[in-house]
Order: sequence, then C-alpha cells, then structure tokens
Amino acid sequence: MPDTLVRLVYASRSTADIHQLKSHLSHILMTAHRQNLRHQIVGVLFYGNGYFLQCIEGQRQKVEALYAALQKDSRHQDVTLMDQHPIEQCQFSTWQMKYVRLDDQLQDFLAQHHLLPFNPFEMSPPLIQTLIDHLYEQTDQSESAKIINHTQHTGAQIAISEQVLEPHISKFSLMLFAGITLICGILLFCYYYASA
Repeated sequence: MPDTLVRLVYASRSTADIHQLKSHLSHILMTAHRQNLRHQIVGVLFYGNGYFLQCIEGQRQKVEALYAALQKDSRHQDVTLMDQHPIEQCQFSTWQMKYVRLDDQLQDFLAQHHLLPFNPFEMSPPLIQTLIDHLYEQTDQSESAKIINHTQHTGAQIAISEQVLEPHISKFSLMLFAGITLICGILLFCYYYASA
C-alpha cells in the first residue's frame, strides 16, 4: 500500500540579512527543485516581511523527512509546524517548488484579512489554507522574473527577480551613505594633498 499523501505547512523567520537574502533564496530554490524532483515532493514557498511560509506535499515519510532536515537549516529559525493533514492529491503537482513573493496583489489579500504586516505565526489554520489556495493562483515568480541564477541539474531555470529581493532603502540611508562617502573623499584628498 503506498504511503499516505500529506500536506505540511510550516512558518519560520529568515536569518539572512539584506545582503544575504538574494543568495539564500536562490540556493533554497535550486536545492528544492533538485531534491524535490527526486523525492516527488511539490509545494510553494512564500517569503515576505522576513518570514517564510512553505507548503510541502508528497508521501508522508518523505515530507516528514524533509521537514526534519529543514528544522536544522541555518538559513531560518523558529521553524514551526502550522498544519499537517492527509490529502487525496497534491495541489501543487506541477511545481517542485513554486516561489511567490509579497507583491501588491498579495498585500491587498492580506490587508482584506487584517494580516498586515505579514506574520504567519499569527494566522489560524483555516486562514493559512485560504492563503495557500491564493498562492496556488499566483504566477510562479521564480520563472517569470529576471534570471539571476539558474541550474542545469533538472534542466529547468530557477530565477529570482532582483527587484523582488532588493531591500527598501530609505532616503535617510541614502543621504547617510552619501555623507559618509563625501567625508571619505575629503579625507583621502587631504591625505594625498598633504603627502604630495
């Protein structure tokens, strides 16, 4: 008798700083595409506001083994099981790992449910299921965006949009950076002028 199909949903907090995030997500997606294809696991990865929400579907033993490995992954912390239940068939059967980001459409969805700022730890299981259904309808943004990384392991391109992952930089941060750059330039000029 084949192993029961299950859906497992967990939430976690990213440990990446703004400079590591792009490479972390790229590596997560490449690994997921390669490993999930081998183990016949499918699902969706959602990242927003420093949090991951991931749904994985497949045979119970393989899904639980993957979840155990994910709990040890240093790229996130506070890994928390949000839901797990048997399913008749996999909803995300066409994606080894679909990637969806927190875009305007999802912002609107979360706002309608009073879930902004996004924090999956505050969501009930029925609301998580509603969000998972909504994610199923979204474009796979790892394929539709500008390619910054790809792998030949599965013959599939895995991409992440630079625009998607670039941190928001405030005007104050830009002014501070410009000021520091100016001061460094003046000090260098004075140093070279004095030593000439």
